[in-house]
Amino acid sequence: MSWHGFAGFREIPMAKADFFEIQRRFTQAIRQQQPYQPPPGSLAIEPRRVAVYQRLFLNTVSQFFASTYPVCHAVLGTQRWQSLMRDFLASHAASTPYFHFLGRELLT
Repeated sequence: MSWHGFAGFREIPMAKADFFEIQRRFTQAIRQQQPYQPPPGSLAIEPRRVAVYQRLFLNTVSQFFASTYPVCHAVLGTQRWQSLMRDFLASHAASTPYFHFLGRELLT
């Protein structure tokens, strides 16, 4: 079934560049754990909804790295580990789309 079959759907014409800018800003807000700033003229997303994605992304990556580097996680402690994870997510551009290869990228 297409989205046109759902009640309340309305087609909003949008240029591909506009869509990419919305995606870029949304993923930036998630990675940097900052408020989402929609482009002018686009729909806003409730901060509480963005926060769900931010928590999910941070917790998933943090748990993955904690299981990959348990000694580092234990030595750093929770507060410094979370700081490391936030810094990594905000500043690192992953070279792979495969989650299981990210462990190597934390070391670079």
